[in-house]
Amino acid sequence: MMRILSVLLILFCLQNLVACVTETTYAESGERVIKRETKPSEIAHNRVALGLRYLKAGNYSQAKYNLDLALQHQPEMPEVHYSLAYYYQVVNEFDNADKAYLRVLEIDPTNGDALNNYGAFLCQNQKIEQAEIYFLKALEQDAYIRESQTYLNLGVCMLENNKRDKALVYLARALDHDPYNGKALLELAELSMSTSEYEQARNYIKRYEKSSRLTPRSLWLGFQIESKLNDDLAAEKYGKTLVRYHPNSSQTKAYIELTR
Repeated sequence: MMRILSVLLILFCLQNLVACVTETTYAESGERVIKRETKPSEIAHNRVALGLRYLKAGNYSQAKYNLDLALQHQPEMPEVHYSLAYYYQVVNEFDNADKAYLRVLEIDPTNGDALNNYGAFLCQNQKIEQAEIYFLKALEQDAYIRESQTYLNLGVCMLENNKRDKALVYLARALDHDPYNGKALLELAELSMSTSEYEQARNYIKRYEKSSRLTPRSLWLGFQIESKLNDDLAAEKYGKTLVRYHPNSSQTKAYIELTR
């Protein structure tokens, strides 16, 4: 009987090669035998990755082709249905997106990422009460680690639907889990501005600036806050930075109109 001397596993993740190849060398003959592995899970994972790359590039037909192939090889893999749901969202097939999300959760009811993204999907489609339920279900999962992002999603969803009190609660919870969640800090700064709590708004902006890059939105907010607090030098600094680094933004145009 031939004794196997060594086994070399080579995993190919190239665009047109989705299966694994096993190269085996036998001691006595030195002969190399190459065979293609056909594990459905490996093929499905590679097809999903390829489909999402096509989707990002705007090649929707190839994206769908590869995602359908993934589904053929692994019809019970949550990742496949999750990716299909995202594809359907991008191409505005919302009924199919809804079905795909529900299929993920039928297969894996504790998938926190799917619960969170389904909540975001429902919010985008004005199903606010259902969205809140699924966001909160994501947060209930013991293995879920993106609490700050989900609380942020909840807060933004509530803000967009004029539920200010709930938005404040959820955005504050986002900061409990990540004190430098930039998006949550900006939302809270704007909320504080709207209720004339300018010192609080300034605190949120200063915290934002410690960990996040300056954007037209943050600089414009900083300018408005310092103007309300009568700190003209600080306000001018924000304005000049806005003009210098974001000359074509709508916020810069508003600043120039206001100060000309």
